[in-house]
Amino acid sequence: MTTDSQVQLMLSIRNMIDQGLPEDETGGAGAAAVLDQIRDMLEPESLAAAPSMNAAADPFDAALESGLPVLSELVDLDWGWQAPAFFGRFKTGPMLGVGGTASVFLGVCPKTERRVAVKMLHSRDPRLRQRFLRERRILSSLAHPNLTSVIESGFSDCGFPWFAMDYIEGRPLDHWSDGCELTLRDRVRLFLEVCEAVTYAHGNHVIHRDIKPANILVERNGRVRLLDFGIASILDPDSGAQPTVSRLGLMTPEYASPEQLAGRPLSAATDIYSLGVVLFELLVGDRPRYRKTATRRRRRRPMSLQAQFLANEDPARIALLRRRWPDQLARELDGRLERILRKALAEREEDRYGTVAAMAHDLHRWVARSDKPSRADLLVGGLKRRVGRIGKQLGVLS
Repeated sequence: MTTDSQVQLMLSIRNMIDQGLPEDETGGAGAAAVLDQIRDMLEPESLAAAPSMNAAADPFDAALESGLPVLSELVDLDWGWQAPAFFGRFKTGPMLGVGGTASVFLGVCPKTERRVAVKMLHSRDPRLRQRFLRERRILSSLAHPNLTSVIESGFSDCGFPWFAMDYIEGRPLDHWSDGCELTLRDRVRLFLEVCEAVTYAHGNHVIHRDIKPANILVERNGRVRLLDFGIASILDPDSGAQPTVSRLGLMTPEYASPEQLAGRPLSAATDIYSLGVVLFELLVGDRPRYRKTATRRRRRRPMSLQAQFLANEDPARIALLRRRWPDQLARELDGRLERILRKALAEREEDRYGTVAAMAHDLHRWVARSDKPSRADLLVGGLKRRVGRIGKQLGVLS
């Protein structure tokens, strides 16, 4: 049951929310919407009905469980922050995006007209500040053509850290591939560029921890860029493990490995699993669906590429986006490609590829084999050439 003291505390929280909000909320519509939800939860009418509720439905406990963690993060935000006119030598342009703790601006160098993306923290939470500075430090240590690089960094007049990085104009990996109607072979070739970037990061003891299509952009020239090392972490060079555990809010569950979801220590195998999910979706247009095996431990096992493709609501559309008829695509999805995905998506870390390079090696071999024409292709090609010769002979006779 909710006590009078708890009700008074919740009313006090509501008053703090109202007093702490800025007069102009247009710059933080998302945060304002969350606060509106907390306000509704703390309305006097809701509190007045509290004594009639059982302990399991106690609104105070519900607020502590759902509302207050969000509120604590919002309280740490500096509602009066303002972007400076310049970030170093780059003039501040329009805002490209805003999140709960950081904003991204377009920056332009007046002399060279070079454009950059400037990411600035606008939270005073020391944990978020540490995470932001770690991301800046990690990106500064990496230099690879398929990664973004830090060009300049510093602190604003208000003390908020920022860093300028390459401005990437591109589309997510899956959208680009579908828009260009890439074949399976070309999709794998594009994916191999992602593998090169992740292999380089792992070689520098960095695991990404949030690999997904939205963090993989393809530029107009077809160059792949792996973005957002915001929750990346440093591996122990000796053990190859990352000692801290992940929180659900710092990952994308649909692409997270079983050990991430369970909050266990992470390793390079975590990124290998996420790469497997990305490749699976790239090939069949959907993330893997899982079924429990009949083994004693009831481990999860993804459906086969072929089975999931055929179970799609519109397999013909998926096939045409890959320049194949449905039966052709179903055949291409079977065999070696299936075995590669099964190994990458193994539930146990020790059953996956030992390195991203090993996975890439098998994919390169698959691409090399797919470059060779099949017997069917040779037969069709031979028939076309024979028909062409007959047509020419008939033309001469006529």
